[in-house]
Amino acid sequence: MFRKSIFIISFVAVLGMGLAIPAKAADPDLVGYWPFDEGTGTIAFDVTGNGNDGVFVGDPQWVPGKLGGALEFDGDDYLNCGNGPTLEIRDAITISFWFQVEAFQNTWEAFFSKGDTAYRASRGGGDGNGTHLGISGTGAGGGSGWFNGPTIITGGDWHHFAGTFDGTEGRIYIDGVLDATSPATAGPINIESDPLWIANNSQNTNRQLHGLMDDVRLYKRALTEVEILGVMAGGGAEYPLASGPAPEDGEYLAQTWASLNWRAGDYAASHDLYLSENFDDVSSGAEAAFQGNQVDATYIVGFPGFAFPDGLVPGTTYYWRVDEVNDTEPNSPWIGDVWSFTIPPKTAYNPDPADGAGFVDPNAVFTWIPGFGAKLHNVYIGTNFDEVNNASGGAPLGSASCDPGTLDAEKVYY
Repeated sequence: MFRKSIFIISFVAVLGMGLAIPAKAADPDLVGYWPFDEGTGTIAFDVTGNGNDGVFVGDPQWVPGKLGGALEFDGDDYLNCGNGPTLEIRDAITISFWFQVEAFQNTWEAFFSKGDTAYRASRGGGDGNGTHLGISGTGAGGGSGWFNGPTIITGGDWHHFAGTFDGTEGRIYIDGVLDATSPATAGPINIESDPLWIANNSQNTNRQLHGLMDDVRLYKRALTEVEILGVMAGGGAEYPLASGPAPEDGEYLAQTWASLNWRAGDYAASHDLYLSENFDDVSSGAEAAFQGNQVDATYIVGFPGFAFPDGLVPGTTYYWRVDEVNDTEPNSPWIGDVWSFTIPPKTAYNPDPADGAGFVDPNAVFTWIPGFGAKLHNVYIGTNFDEVNNASGGAPLGSASCDPGTLDAEKVYY
């Protein structure tokens, strides 16, 4: 049996995609929460389950933080948290995080920003050494609640920032103490299409942060001073579901075994683990996918004595789910999201140009991801499918790219 791969002056890769079941945080007004406790990988997960995960742009570094782990930004990196519907906050807001800055190097260095014209927290006054809260709305007085806090926060010590807006007044708290207020009436907060960025500003992209951040939170209400003190101590955000999967959801693993790890839910005493090649079995909690209940938040697969003892199979996507269990809690078990990882196929995949692509540059260089374990590549290109399909031999290439020369227009290539 064969499969045609074509492009028009084409190459198919099937990618395993993680299918997540939405989950909500204990506080319904907590719409984004990034603890930065993963310690590895290139995603800082939003553990509210709202899907506002922070994708690395550049290379932020995982480091020890104020509450567990933190991320260090050196001025050429940030997190892109997207523009999900829960980030469209209108009536009231709290932006909260721990941070450490030795010295600012850019004007208006951004800690947390949905552009300039929705909401933001940044360096104060553009070139000051305090903080700034910016709320842009549609109310009286120009609709802007932009103001600065006077407390100097540079010098390399950990500080906590909380910026609140209750619909009429803005407040900045530094280390739990009220630092500044704004009488400006912003009115309903603007809805903007700009994504939420952490450690940069998505409308003014030269405002990258130089410093550390930890335990970043976004609420759709104004927290009280007492609530802020609780947040500073790490409270007020209990999350019952397993989160922070490693390998990351949808990741490709170039090996035939895996160590599955996750962050335990805040109430978990043990974990029910489901693992299978069948998404429906994992999603429904079928007995065929159940691997048992355990105390540790880690699970090995692909070795004798473990699940899939003969090793994981190349070209296969595996689905897994962790349900958190505590028999003393009436809401137990807490059903987890379905995550996935894929063992790459032995054949080449993810070609560029993609299979079936049209209007391809006639001077394109072909690239692909090598099949599992591949070191050399025989490449066949032509306008006759049977010739390409039946071709063999030839001089192998050592890299996963090929320059076929200038291609003719208006032709289908295989």
